[in-house]
Amino acid sequence: MILKNLNNIVSMSNYLYCFNDSAPTHWMYTLPVIVQKRNTEIKKLFNCKNISNKKTIYIVDSSECERGRYSPYNIFCSAKKSSDLYHPFIHEETHDIIFREFGMLPCFIFEGLAEYVQRWFCSQKLNDLSFLHNEESKLYTVKYMREKIYWLLNEYDFNKYNDSRNYVWIYTLGENFINFIIEKYSFEFLLKILRVYEKRENRIFDYITDDIIREWIDRIYDYGVKDGYDISTQ
Repeated sequence: MILKNLNNIVSMSNYLYCFNDSAPTHWMYTLPVIVQKRNTEIKKLFNCKNISNKKTIYIVDSSECERGRYSPYNIFCSAKKSSDLYHPFIHEETHDIIFREFGMLPCFIFEGLAEYVQRWFCSQKLNDLSFLHNEESKLYTVKYMREKIYWLLNEYDFNKYNDSRNYVWIYTLGENFINFIIEKYSFEFLLKILRVYEKRENRIFDYITDDIIREWIDRIYDYGVKDGYDISTQ
């Protein structure tokens, strides 16, 4: 997307903010301060150690449709003028922090982490599995995950996600998988998994074992039955 009249620029330690003229003027003063604070918290959460002086270009726009997009060292976020500057901002900022620390990850993990952090930061409940509203939906989802999960956990080429990169498979189930790893094992175990991904040693399934995958898929089948059911409390 090409933005016109991009005159308002703010330079901070990690970001070069570019505010479109459609964005409220006060965002130019408030967003960089808010981002700096929450970046510190997110980096602490993931025990980030990698230091890079390269700035990420952070383009900010205002529209009636909230949306965001990330590519390495580039963030685009657009939100309503009444936005609290949380969604979709935190999601895309998490992508940048994760990329800087661990490198590019499989889309399933990359999006799952961003969704998890968004909800963690806002103290929201886990995305429920309300799309599993009947037996047919449940069986289809379980069958899909059994067939695709090893591919989802090990595929770095985002161009290959054309048939599955949507809210249900990538965002909701990715977040659910991240939450499962943390609750069932620990956040430290999740960090070990991310470090394995970082090293690109093809040893990920030494950590995410068949038993872990089987238990998570069984949990989807067991708990995703009725609308609004919050499996994070189970």
